[in-house]
Amino acid sequence: MEKLVIARPRIILAAVLLVAQSTAAVAAESVARGGLPDLTVDSRGGVHLVYVRDGMLFHRERAVPTGKWSEEQNTGLKAGLAHRSDPEVVTDSRNRPHVLVGSGYAWRDGTKWIATPMEIVRDTAMAIDSKDNVYVIRRRGHQGGHIGLFVRSAGSTSFEPLPDPDIADGLPIGRNDHVYGHVFVGRDDSLFVVYRHAAPDRCSFRVSTDGGRTWKGGGVNNDDAEAPSGALGGDRRTYVVTGLGNAFRWRDADLRWEPLGRAIEAEGRELPIVTADASGNVFVSGFGGDINVGVGGKWIGRKVLPSVSGKSIGFVDLARTKDGKFVYAAWEEGDGVAITDDSAGAVGEFDLCFSKVDPALEFRDDAPVADEESGGKRRAARAEAEVVSARAPLWGRFEAALENRTPCSDPYRDVSLEVTATRPDGKELKLDGFYDGEFTWRFRVLMDQVGEWRYSAAFSDGSRSAAGTFQCIPSDSPGPVDRDETNPIWFGYRGNGHGLVRGFHVGDRFFAENWPDRERRAFLDWAQGQGYNLLSIASHFVNRQEPKRGAGWRTPDLWPLNAAEYRRTEAILDDLARRRMIVFPFAGFFGQNSDYPRDPRDQQLYIRYTIARFGTYPNLMWNVAGPEPAAGNWMSETDVRRLGELIDRLDPYDRLLSVHNKTGRDTYRDADWTTYGIVQGPKTIDRELLSRDLLGWRHPQKPLLAQETLWSGNINHIGRIGRDYTNDDLRKNAWVINMSAAALVFADNGGGKSSDGFSGTLDLSSRDQPRHDAIRAPWDYLESIPFHRLSPRQDLVDRGYCLAEPGRCYLVYIDSPGSVHVKLEGGPYEAVWVDGSNPKERRRAGPASDGVNLASPTDGDDWLLELTRVAP
Repeated sequence: MEKLVIARPRIILAAVLLVAQSTAAVAAESVARGGLPDLTVDSRGGVHLVYVRDGMLFHRERAVPTGKWSEEQNTGLKAGLAHRSDPEVVTDSRNRPHVLVGSGYAWRDGTKWIATPMEIVRDTAMAIDSKDNVYVIRRRGHQGGHIGLFVRSAGSTSFEPLPDPDIADGLPIGRNDHVYGHVFVGRDDSLFVVYRHAAPDRCSFRVSTDGGRTWKGGGVNNDDAEAPSGALGGDRRTYVVTGLGNAFRWRDADLRWEPLGRAIEAEGRELPIVTADASGNVFVSGFGGDINVGVGGKWIGRKVLPSVSGKSIGFVDLARTKDGKFVYAAWEEGDGVAITDDSAGAVGEFDLCFSKVDPALEFRDDAPVADEESGGKRRAARAEAEVVSARAPLWGRFEAALENRTPCSDPYRDVSLEVTATRPDGKELKLDGFYDGEFTWRFRVLMDQVGEWRYSAAFSDGSRSAAGTFQCIPSDSPGPVDRDETNPIWFGYRGNGHGLVRGFHVGDRFFAENWPDRERRAFLDWAQGQGYNLLSIASHFVNRQEPKRGAGWRTPDLWPLNAAEYRRTEAILDDLARRRMIVFPFAGFFGQNSDYPRDPRDQQLYIRYTIARFGTYPNLMWNVAGPEPAAGNWMSETDVRRLGELIDRLDPYDRLLSVHNKTGRDTYRDADWTTYGIVQGPKTIDRELLSRDLLGWRHPQKPLLAQETLWSGNINHIGRIGRDYTNDDLRKNAWVINMSAAALVFADNGGGKSSDGFSGTLDLSSRDQPRHDAIRAPWDYLESIPFHRLSPRQDLVDRGYCLAEPGRCYLVYIDSPGSVHVKLEGGPYEAVWVDGSNPKERRRAGPASDGVNLASPTDGDDWLLELTRVAP
């Protein structure tokens, strides 16, 4: 019996999303002969391994998704004193390897290795940032320090010296130049150096946020052993391990190193290495194969990597995938492994082994077994998982993983994982699992009922199956974004929660890996403070390869299917879900000028895979295609309808689904498969026209997203009205849009197109803050009342714009002072005039019984009449 083990789950979307980690044992394999292995993982999930043999540096690459290793390549670099300047490998944004050993550096342009001369001798290390700047450190500085730093700027063919990190900007020099420094890139391309024989502590660090031009620093602790190292974890936090195996995590809040304890008992020159996965599990290993993992703030206990040959283990390296889902190890094993020094001579030749490392540190020999029914052909054994329990919150996510090592040429197409989840009431939910790289498949279940759930999962090739139960427990989550369950003309939440959509459009850079995380976080913090709770995001799901739009931004490329690209997307979706920020994919599944699949079979594969991965995100809306598939006939109406019906049929959760239409009536308004509408409303300052068209174009039982209807500084709007909107125009139009029960998506385009201005740069210094403040008034007011009970009723007023729950409450907005007649039902009513520019300004007008000639104050500009029924 093979276990499908689910570790203690972690909540990664505060009370919304719960993910369970797989702890299934993993296998090790011998992959090469040589010594001093070094690893890295590129953005596709491909593993790059370098090592020394016969005085030269060699490279192999492990492909995704097959897991097969490439033929060995001689890089042309001589190893030199490799035990003093051990091999290093990094990959750039185009997944090209860059290697360093001894005093030589080279990179591969796809067909050949290109070497660049270096002025280094020993104690080297290398790092690369998101802009493809390559950094190398050595013993001995350029300006009198003990550490020298070089940079090969992106596109350059040579290395240039930078200030010595240890003494730059007045920092104290250390004991001597036997520093054994390590350089690595932290969050937001910050550059870290950690080294021994240092000051103020014997193990100290330096950090630069401007590419090594200026430096700050301080102490880590007083371990003086060779050789400390550091890394940016998959959780986007920075870690260091000292030469004695003491681990530390950088605290951004108070700029200090938080001690995590001694992970392994390393000694001098055992080269301990540290990394962390996306869950914050901290991995530390070193010479001899000692390895430990910190889970939930506690070390699980020292273990030893599995020797494939049964012989001693030497030096070890660890590396994580870019998204932090997996951690890998490579090590040397054989007779005579030893810590080398200057008298040892050439680096020894050993078996080089490789394995994925599970947080539970479980390993196994995963050789296939004979199957009599298949005529003796060796293949993976069929097994069922034992029942494993887990807990997930209502409207959260249950996730489990299962390995399948049966060989196949394309796991995205050749094998499927078919899942049945049974709700507590006995109803079954048929789900697709998805391939997630390596030999791992996963499945996810959206929790919509409290109680015990059951699941069963089986691979289509008959290799393995799994079954188990888990509990869904109550939570305070409002549920996935949906139609309001009491009044479906508004958006709401499936758990009967009410919420007013406050939308903002952002350009193509949002998901790009070459947009710094710190800028994304700063923008999101501002957006939340401004009250925005929906982002319309360009180049999502696909990249719009157009100048001044998606071109140049390295956004996740979801087609052809690539699990690593999806994980990049999910890392940001997780943060948005934590913030309860709704996501509208501006381009949808099939975006204009993108590389979406054209073949119907590929389209179905793409849709199934995307729903299997993204369908449990509570904050995500579906969009078939956009923008404007009918404009220019880049996608026919027949294809849009076919794809919309297909998405609707394949989605087990009935998530919100629509099409990003061109300006005018919603072409797909009455389709059975659309559950909300998207209109590009009239671009106008004629508010009667604005109201009439929004109400006329919408479906009476579906919520409406007013997309590209009020975009400040957008050339298409300026062209329609002959000028840009004033702040008063913006506020008044925003009132009318909301009084039409439409969800406004605002933009700040600064005189350009959809990805121009602040909406494009997302640089807070370029925003037009008064514009954002101008549209807040209607949102702030409506959120203060039970707006979801009201519906547009223009038939009840002789002027202005009306929302009403007849017999209980009426709201009438007028964009200039004057009188209004309201057809009231019953009474009496209390009348209050609310200042349209400052809803906190309220003026009581006394009782109203017949609704005739209700006059606003004569001062001010625009006013809202609030009529609330009172007991007679």
